[in-house]
Amino acid sequence: MCDEIVAPDAMDAAVERVVTGLTNSGVVSAAGNRRALRVTQEPFDAFRAYFAIYAREQACCHFSPALISNLERHWNAQSRKP
Repeated sequence: MCDEIVAPDAMDAAVERVVTGLTNSGVVSAAGNRRALRVTQEPFDAFRAYFAIYAREQACCHFSPALISNLERHWNAQSRKP
């Protein structure tokens, strides 16, 4: 969320843009990533647990109604350049 540099007087508009983008784009994986990050603090078994959770959460994200709706609204494959 903090990857844009703007002038102080443009801060509110920038935050509004980011929030609108996040809430309209089906950002479901952020919660899954956060859950997975809490599990791991290395050793190999923890690493395995992290990736098992990560893979499951990514699958849930890829098939989420929010992501599918976002793709239907915004992705036009025919207009993409190869």
